[in-house]
Amino acid sequence: MAIRKSVLPLPAAFAALLLQPALAQPQPAKVQPPLTTRFPNGVTATWDLVYSAIDGFRPLQLDVYTPPPTGAPKPNVLYVHGGGWRNGDQRHGGTFEDFPAVLAGVAARGYVVTSISYRLSGESRFPAAIHDTKNAIRWMRQHAAEFHMDPSRTVIWGPSAGGQIASLVGTSCGVAALEPPPPQPAGPAGAAPPPAAPLPSDCVQGVIDWYGVTDLLHVASDAGRKAAAAPAATPLSTVLPPLASPEVAFMGCAMADCPKDYLAASSPITWVDPKDPPFLIQHGGKDATVNLRQAQRLTDALKAAGVPVELVVYPNQDHSFANPTGPRRNDSINQQALDKVYAFLERTLGSR
Repeated sequence: MAIRKSVLPLPAAFAALLLQPALAQPQPAKVQPPLTTRFPNGVTATWDLVYSAIDGFRPLQLDVYTPPPTGAPKPNVLYVHGGGWRNGDQRHGGTFEDFPAVLAGVAARGYVVTSISYRLSGESRFPAAIHDTKNAIRWMRQHAAEFHMDPSRTVIWGPSAGGQIASLVGTSCGVAALEPPPPQPAGPAGAAPPPAAPLPSDCVQGVIDWYGVTDLLHVASDAGRKAAAAPAATPLSTVLPPLASPEVAFMGCAMADCPKDYLAASSPITWVDPKDPPFLIQHGGKDATVNLRQAQRLTDALKAAGVPVELVVYPNQDHSFANPTGPRRNDSINQQALDKVYAFLERTLGSR
């Protein structure tokens, strides 16, 4: 059963994580001149734009793929990479051989496509990656005119860890506990800072989840294993065993040790309500990394709330739509999954 967004109690340890240093005011500054690449059909990709500068962390970057700037401003498709929350970057896309070309192909259909990096679990625990993704959405909306983008129409898309992030962003619209700390505008030394300008919304109009975790409270039981405690890791520890599972590294505690409210807060299913945007969920029927039951749980919760959702299961495919035996990449399944993405974007974002 979904918990109302306004009343979920959060443990003190989770609340403390939200009191991290505020983000610097997002700027269009760049670590170096961005690389611009041209793709077929008039698509231009601008890589390595800095969307967030956080004191003590590397600058966070994104790539923007733009179709020819003709006609009305274009909807935005924001892609969040996978990699177990601890690997990957904005050009990483599962078993696809050339994922930037895939993103450029989406842009060629009349979308501004954004692909982002975020803080990985070796850099910062939950909810850092969620904060980063929401800030990327805000940054794109602040710079919408530069990219001939319609700031009112955004679909977020992610595989695996990116699917969890995308789904959580989609269901946590308006959840104060998961909002990024507001940027602090600088003022003269010794003077009170000027009032912060209103921030754009970080809510989205659609979600595409490829084989992502949706309910961390049940991720172990769905996979048919016990949530083992890790003796070397205390709850919300900053020092974890070197071979900690992706979930342990992301949350900062072993699943058996994590406060249940903390695990619930990180689970997209917790925040489902009737106001959530439409979802497309795609999953392999033989996924040995994220059990299909995770996709089914979120689908059932969305249906119960009256949210439009489509679940597509590829019966004989493993995680990343990979073949369980033989060559991992299955170009036929990858194309089927993309065709579903294209259809969802058309019916969700409307005219381009």
